Amino acid sequence: MARGINTAADVPSTTIDGQDINQIWGEFQQTLDLANQRRTAIASLFTFDTTLESDVVGQMGAGDDFEEASEFGVPTSMRTTHSEVRMGFPIRWFDKASRYTWAFLRDATADQVATVHAQALEADNRLVYRGVLNALLSNVNRTNEDGHTVFALWNGDGQVPPEYAGETFDGDHTHYLTSESATVDGADLRDLINHVTHHGYGVGGGEQLVILMNPAETEAVRGLRVADGSPYDFIPSESAPAY
Repeated sequence: MARGINTAADVPSTTIDGQDINQIWGEFQQTLDLANQRRTAIASLFTFDTTLESDVVGQMGAGDDFEEASEFGVPTSMRTTHSEVRMGFPIRWFDKASRYTWAFLRDATADQVATVHAQALEADNRLVYRGVLNALLSNVNRTNEDGHTVFALWNGDGQVPPEYAGETFDGDHTHYLTSESATVDGADLRDLINHVTHHGYGVGGGEQLVILMNPAETEAVRGLRVADGSPYDFIPSESAPAY
């Protein structure tokens, strides 16, 4: 029986189909770097990078009005006022491991080794996608690990949206609406759009309104025509995000 110390030379250096394992690891690191730099189309539209557990977000302040001047009158002074709300971020850590025995690396092809890595990338993509949709579609406020409130969209929780363009709101204001009918129509889209733009969102500064739909609703919207009484004609947009 042979006895002794196992050395680096005893470890497989190539896969069974001749691919250098160190080169494969290097490619894995490069793809991970790319994955961390680029996000999915949905995540890029609705998220930004942060390492904070919460942040203070300034709310739009109310405007002021001029007053009619008089010959000897002293005009009142203006002062900028605004409110701030501390908003929490749902920061949590997720992980997963990939482990290979020397026997697996000895008998596996490069594609078999890479399959586990590809599965991890797909799992990360799916985790981010589901997290973004959950944040958009859930009307329930949450609390993060540091005790800060992670707010949903305006959901009638008592928070009063800031005044905009002379329009005021109350604490019952909500952005979670229903179509009140079995089939979506142009009026539903108009109401959704108006419900966002009357806060000043999506009305300038290069902002873009995005409507997410399931396939059945998409087919109905593709058939919208002003001639049929809809507020809009459906026209495919080249700038629309990928499916």
